[in-house]
Amino acid sequence: MKKIGLVTIHATTNYGGVLQAFATQKVLERYGDVQIVDYRNSFVDKTMQLIRFGRKPRDVLRVLKDLFRLYPRYQVIKKFQTFIDENMNVSSFANSRLVEVSNEFDIFVTGSDQIWNPSTVSENYQFDEVFLLDFVKGRKKVAYASSIGDYSVKDGDILTSRLKDFDHLSVREKSAATVISNVLGREVCHVLDPTLLLNKSEWVEHLKIKGLPKNSNRYIFIYALKKDYLLKETVKYISSLLNIDVVIVDQDPFLDLPVTKHYRDASPSEFISLLLNAEIVVTNSFHGVAFSLNFEQPFVAVIPPSSPSRVTDLLSSVGLSHKLISNISNLDSLDDLDVDFNEATNKLDELRALSLHYLESSILEKGYEASKT
Repeated sequence: MKKIGLVTIHATTNYGGVLQAFATQKVLERYGDVQIVDYRNSFVDKTMQLIRFGRKPRDVLRVLKDLFRLYPRYQVIKKFQTFIDENMNVSSFANSRLVEVSNEFDIFVTGSDQIWNPSTVSENYQFDEVFLLDFVKGRKKVAYASSIGDYSVKDGDILTSRLKDFDHLSVREKSAATVISNVLGREVCHVLDPTLLLNKSEWVEHLKIKGLPKNSNRYIFIYALKKDYLLKETVKYISSLLNIDVVIVDQDPFLDLPVTKHYRDASPSEFISLLLNAEIVVTNSFHGVAFSLNFEQPFVAVIPPSSPSRVTDLLSSVGLSHKLISNISNLDSLDDLDVDFNEATNKLDELRALSLHYLESSILEKGYEASKT
């Protein structure tokens, strides 16, 4: 059995980050013995610190916010760490011993999430070369659904120079696949985010998700990485249409949104349960859209204020671009909140099969013919 080392963002209080790591591990277990290399990026790892100290002016505001929400922050970190401990096979190789790791695995897989976006992994807008597997010597390197976010790829920069010796390359956004392929002069495949490789029944089974008790209130579920003006106006509009409860999962103590229930310390499993049992989801998060699509959950996608290609590419790939709210004038289209998932689910199934085929072929060295869709 092949020994597979997974290098990803796994230790964070970001729901998408933790759940994509969990899903990647689960899928890779079909092909070998998987361990997540316990690499802690210092910038990302701040999300697991009770109080996030720093030297920049904005860090002062962050510290004050963390002090204001000290107990909920303690609770959410504890719940995320429990989820990691109970659901992930994390190796004993920590940052200081990465040099030793190359000899411990047959294959290294890196991905997904925005591990190749310097603004996501560094305060100083620098690449993290560990996520580019620079420490791996003499072993196969596979990239699965890695994302560059809004980074502009350049020929000869650290990113492209490190990607040249990967055995198999794939990214999460179709637009990024085209750009990187052109720069490197080699095939770069477009694949699904790993959270979409597990179907709804598999998520429910793995996380033991239950339905709501009888007579529970119907609710709109809100998940937003940034609560900008367009998101707030969309929530208000849908709330006025449906006149039901509004539930939000958000660690920020300051919302400026009319909500019925504010979950400030939801665990990853609780997050999935709340999304799955909602009447409708309103989100500007890529993973909020991805889970809604995967669960055939009615949703409204609000264009994110940054890195919009992640959401636009996903919706375009399944024929649901019309569900994207990109400006205030689009709100008139929300009078009809129904979503016909038939075509989207069929396309998602096709993309899932192609993505799994890429991954299996990369790990097991079978021939792979990339999708041209």
